[in-house]
Amino acid sequence: MPANELTSQFVFDPWFPAYDASAVPRMPLRGALFKKFFEPYGGRYNIKPEENAALFPGWFKRRYWDYLRKMQQSGLYSRATRGAYVDLVDNPQLNAAVTGIRKSAFIGVFKGAVWDLGYFFQVLLSHPDVLPEVGEPNKQVKWFDDLSAWNWNLSVGAALQSLPKDSVASLAKGERAVFAGYLTMFALDFVFFHEIGHWCLGHDKFARKIRKDFGPFVDETGPCSLPAIPSQVIELQADSFAVIFMVNEWFSALYGPHSIFKSAGEALRVWSIAMAFTFVLFGQERSREIPSVGVNPHPGMLQSHPHPSIRLENAHLEAWKTAELFSRAAVSEFDASWQKGMRAVAEVCNVLKIPSAVWHADRDTIERTYRLLCLNGVPLQDDLKKCSRMA
Repeated sequence: MPANELTSQFVFDPWFPAYDASAVPRMPLRGALFKKFFEPYGGRYNIKPEENAALFPGWFKRRYWDYLRKMQQSGLYSRATRGAYVDLVDNPQLNAAVTGIRKSAFIGVFKGAVWDLGYFFQVLLSHPDVLPEVGEPNKQVKWFDDLSAWNWNLSVGAALQSLPKDSVASLAKGERAVFAGYLTMFALDFVFFHEIGHWCLGHDKFARKIRKDFGPFVDETGPCSLPAIPSQVIELQADSFAVIFMVNEWFSALYGPHSIFKSAGEALRVWSIAMAFTFVLFGQERSREIPSVGVNPHPGMLQSHPHPSIRLENAHLEAWKTAELFSRAAVSEFDASWQKGMRAVAEVCNVLKIPSAVWHADRDTIERTYRLLCLNGVPLQDDLKKCSRMA
């Protein structure tokens, strides 16, 4: 996809700290339909007034309303998103889902995604030995040694209960708390764009071509009735949609004196950290349903979702190809940023003893499995293209 098709589409620069989510106009009132669709999952989450502060649930909801409005005004995305609506689901899981009726999409981001990712990054940055280059680590209280005792079969919020009871009071402080907020923002942006990607690419229509009894939801952790290969292919496609969209934003953004980040490379380094940890957590979440997925170091093609190491590999390659559309200098900038981010995450996992197949899977196995998955997906490409809602 040419870079110029994605540049200048969005006036909103996401790197300004003065971004006021409360100033975003409300979307058309469609909460009743959303609640009906998501009732089995917990229904619509009613935002409390205090949750409209920056990086709280209400802020994220308005952020995605803003993104949807701009997508609806874009020639590239307008046809697919003109009837889209996004809201939060009253469910504690780290999850999201999309469903639709006729030309209307309903994207549900579970409140557990907001809280779990937010708490996770605050916990990480509260440890003085984690990312010591950020803020003033010496002012953090070392309230736990590592996360080896963390019950990874629970949600992040529930797992916090296995840590000392004063955990909330001991979360990251100062610049490190702000940095944890940036990581949360990147991770949740990816979750949102992944779901809107499912809809824009017509994965619900594609799924019903394969299985007439396929339900209304493309769901991230629920049971999937599709065969493993098609299911993994559409998940990687949705990942790619999100990665391409986000990386284009950063190379297209104008970085001024008030921007949070001073360059695309700086933003991409933080993004790469957020992405790696997101897949680490996705692997843990999947391990609740299928124990072999989360910490098994050997990628496979028998489950509904690709192994987390495969998803990270795909994100890396898609971001690299997107940077290539801009310039050779952009590729070099991205590559340096990605490598710095991956080294940082691997070091954090080592320091905090976080179990994850993302770092223990054999490199040759990852590359071989990824190639096989891509080859197995080739026969599906014509049907996938026919189902796309993109202009």
